[in-house]
Amino acid sequence: MDRSAEKPATAKSPKADASVAEDRYISIDSGNQVMFLYYGLSGMPPDYDAIARAYSSDYRSTSDAFRKQDILSAIKPRIEGHIADASTQRYFIYEIDPNLDHYDFTAKAFPVRNMADGVNWYVNDNSDYKLSFNNWDEFNELSVTDETIARQIEQLVGSFRSFSLLVYGFAQEVDLNQKVVKAQVVKVVLRDARGNTLATN
Repeated sequence: MDRSAEKPATAKSPKADASVAEDRYISIDSGNQVMFLYYGLSGMPPDYDAIARAYSSDYRSTSDAFRKQDILSAIKPRIEGHIADASTQRYFIYEIDPNLDHYDFTAKAFPVRNMADGVNWYVNDNSDYKLSFNNWDEFNELSVTDETIARQIEQLVGSFRSFSLLVYGFAQEVDLNQKVVKAQVVKVVLRDARGNTLATN
């Protein structure tokens, strides 16, 4: 994870529609999805060589120029299809391991230490393309008013891999200089290690 500073989205950036159904959100589990989203939103001509190296192990592993050309010809329609799909599928779910602090009784919430504006997130299989969220400050505390649930979460705070945080995001724009897709957080869902939902903000 790269913590380089990012500028917030501009006032003209498109905003998420909070009423969009959950089944419209695409789970991001590969950095290639972020790559396709980047090109889909940027309008920049695709760097087919770089994309093919990330997308195809066969392309990446051969040094034969003719074989590279043949592989690229074969996968180019798929690459273009992924980019076209990504340009119209801006809603996504990205899972992180949240670093929860102990319960704040005044705020009735659990502070999340690793949620902050200007943090870049990536998937290890292709870390060249990253996600950055513009409104983390609205979600840096997980509100939990149910004492029973709060006690349950508190008992797990500090335990290794006790939680996952599903971030529902909307891709707004890209940073061309850093290959970053800037997104708006729509909501977050805290789950335990068994996949049970503990809190939704």
